[in-house]
Amino acid sequence: MLSHRIVHRPPNVPAVPTPDFRSISKTYFDELSVYLVAYLARAAPNSRPSTRQKLTCLTAQQFYELSTDVYDELMRRKSDKQVPFLPIQGLHPNRNQARQKLAMLPTNRFEDLASDVYFELTRRYPEFKDMSDPGPSLLHVIAKHFFRNVHATGAIIT
Repeated sequence: MLSHRIVHRPPNVPAVPTPDFRSISKTYFDELSVYLVAYLARAAPNSRPSTRQKLTCLTAQQFYELSTDVYDELMRRKSDKQVPFLPIQGLHPNRNQARQKLAMLPTNRFEDLASDVYFELTRRYPEFKDMSDPGPSLLHVIAKHFFRNVHATGAIIT
């Protein structure tokens, strides 16, 4: 027979704070919004529905870890592409291996994954989009116009 007992934390040991998923996710959303502006302007709406559907099944903790890994990889790519992936001490080896695979993704595949995370963030936190998008941003309008001209003419017009 199993016995259950309550385990008490010693009074001098501080509780481990739980991460504030919402505020951290807002930072991720803001960075992904800037990174993906051109991608979102040229991507078909509702593309990749099966992949995005899978993200809805992740727990808050699982999605937090995935979005953290995508955000970290985005920051690594933005800062200096020459910096190699470095494992993070304290993470499970499988997670470090997944982060290493993220680092090896070609840009187009990374953009696909980043957009999936972006859309899942907007699904889980719809207020993020409302806070940052009173209408199309100037950058979004310019990017959409640019890609429309490139697609129509096949040439970049400056």
